[in-house]
Amino acid sequence: MKAIATVPGTPGARIVERPEPSVSAPDDVKVRVIRVGICGTDREELSGGRSQAPEGQTELVIGHEMFGQVVHHEPNSIKQVVEWTTASPRA
Repeated sequence: MKAIATVPGTPGARIVERPEPSVSAPDDVKVRVIRVGICGTDREELSGGRSQAPEGQTELVIGHEMFGQVVHHEPNSIKQVVEWTTASPRA
């Protein structure tokens, strides 16, 4: 799958390939990402800011504000689904 990654301490980003995640725990769900938002922290990291790569890696994958669709889950792993849109007020 494709991801946006940066090398911490250097400006810019690039599209990288990452392995597709698997459902390995009883409460895991797999989500097909439809849209990803880039926030202010991501922009700071892309300008060579304060980011750090995970231990043992040289790159940091950015983009954590996502919209997606659940495509796989273990039986009985989903207990409650709450519908929410940007047009709906939060409870």
